[in-house]
Amino acid sequence: METTSESSQSLVSTPKKRSQAEKRGRIKYSLELLHKILEELQLIRIAQRHIITGLELAEMIHFDQPYIEKVCSGDEIDKAILRQLWEAGHKGILPRDMVWKVKDPKLWDRWQVLHRIEHMNTRLDLQIGQKVAEKRGHEWALTDFAYQAYKLTEPEMKEEMGEEVKN
Repeated sequence: METTSESSQSLVSTPKKRSQAEKRGRIKYSLELLHKILEELQLIRIAQRHIITGLELAEMIHFDQPYIEKVCSGDEIDKAILRQLWEAGHKGILPRDMVWKVKDPKLWDRWQVLHRIEHMNTRLDLQIGQKVAEKRGHEWALTDFAYQAYKLTEPEMKEEMGEEVKN
């Protein structure tokens, strides 16, 4: 009789522990993991911004025009808007004038220019905590941060526009 009880116990396997995906549901568990990853990514971005701020204060890091354009610009229209802001200088330029100077069929209203500038500011703010453009009266101009970044590559920009560089 003992042999039958031992054999019956060996036939019954121990139940496997269910995974969290099986307990909660595969999609719900995947969403929870996604939210955890996004929270950690946000913490990494905050830490990155603090590191960049420290390096800027110590003057160990300098941003240049290609970096600003790469981070801010979604397409060629954004680059054209940045170029118009640069050419306008510290005084600035009205959004309606940018529409006429850029001359792109996708850009037909001053509100679209404002929308694009705000998106460029948001993109750069997420990366390094700076803004690329600011409003001065009714006009928009590059911030001092962006102006300095563009000034680092000023000789190259003048060559592109066909002006001679005086040394």
